Amino acid sequence: MMAHKMIFIDSMHELIFLLGAIFATAFYYSKSLWASIIMHSLNDFLLSILFHAS
Repeated sequence: MMAHKMIFIDSMHELIFLLGAIFATAFYYSKSLWASIIMHSLNDFLLSILFHAS
């Protein structure tokens, strides 16, 4: 388990569910799949920066 948690997420399943809900909400309100695609790419980019920096 990670030594530090930015938000209170106990498992990877909860994180995946939370991100899926955020992407679905972005898709619902924007009526465009591009919002979810851009958010997913931004998420991948930020995680790669965070994990490579540590």
